[in-house]
Amino acid sequence: GLRRVLEREEQAARDGDQAASRAAAGDFHAYMAVLASNDVLTELAGVFATRLKWIFGLHQDLQGMAASHRELFEAIEARDVELVRRLLAEHLAAGTAAAERRFG
Repeated sequence: GLRRVLEREEQAARDGDQAASRAAAGDFHAYMAVLASNDVLTELAGVFATRLKWIFGLHQDLQGMAASHRELFEAIEARDVELVRRLLAEHLAAGTAAAERRFG
């Protein structure tokens, strides 16, 4: 499940394994799309899986990404809807800003 994906990402980040950490981060995002129970989002994630994993995989701060995912996971696990919404908005904004910096 999501916990196993997160633990894989965290271990890879601790090990400095960029490829494994980024792949697990991409898997985390794909799993989140499924959990959202949004058919359109899930379908888009499937159609654009390779491209999305590439974009999501551009982050350089492996430990920071894993920590952000840990916060999201713990909020989901606690069923704290407001915290999930806030953390998700922050996570998406940070990803958008990083993509804009990289691609102008």
